[in-house]
Amino acid sequence: MTLGKKIVSYILSLILAILLISIILIGCVRSNVLNKNNMKKAFQKTDYYYNLYGIIKENTENDIMSSGFEISVLDNVFTEDKIKQDVNNVIEGIYDNKKTEISTEEMKKQLDENVKKQLENTNYQVTEENKKNIEEFENSVIKIYTDNIIYSEDIINQISEKIHKINKIAIIIMIISCILSIILAFVIFMLNKSSLGISMFVTGTFFIFLNLYSGTAIVINNILMFNWAISNTFAFIANKTINSMYIIGMIFAFIGLAEIIGIGIWNAKRFVKFSFGKCFKNAF
Repeated sequence: MTLGKKIVSYILSLILAILLISIILIGCVRSNVLNKNNMKKAFQKTDYYYNLYGIIKENTENDIMSSGFEISVLDNVFTEDKIKQDVNNVIEGIYDNKKTEISTEEMKKQLDENVKKQLENTNYQVTEENKKNIEEFENSVIKIYTDNIIYSEDIINQISEKIHKINKIAIIIMIISCILSIILAFVIFMLNKSSLGISMFVTGTFFIFLNLYSGTAIVINNILMFNWAISNTFAFIANKTINSMYIIGMIFAFIGLAEIIGIGIWNAKRFVKFSFGKCFKNAF
């Protein structure tokens, strides 16, 4: 092989490595971040629903203490199952680019019944002014719940629009990268077989170093968002995504290195065989 062909094959192998990196990056992000079913699984694995239940309960209890009611006023108002249902509805709305509404009618009805029951037990006489205060209290409790489920409707809408756009762009980039990768792999194979191994090895080492860098410099576990429960969940998703890339990177690096060594040994044997045959021929 001429020097020119070798240089071309090495340049093409680096371009192929960039394309492979983009394919793996997009594939892992789409699988872990842009997939609503995997997102729900992540929320389940990190006990997000249970943790959020604790956060809402703590916030509402603080509101109750200042109102003069007993903590039991929250009995059966909201449950972990209700939270799970509403959070999953929000996730569905985000990924399907649809508006999500949280049903709180039953909650408000139950809260109103609990309030009336406590007032009756204490023989408290409710005045018109008290009715207004009670209504404000009930609305405050419901608002704490909805704020912790949705956080911000504007932010949710922005996230939904961005996910929808990013997913479309990601699919297009992935298709183009796959087609170009196949063409480049064929051209490289015809020019210099060992360059394919270089592409795979470079791709693999990129994700290995990415994993090392994320563990030392980025410190993913310190992600801070709306509350510690959602922060833990997104840290889990980020770590899972990078770990997926790391595993794929290890496989690519191993296969690439094995191919480089294998073709190197094969070429060395051919060279020795050719040199020995030439010497034997010259001897006679």
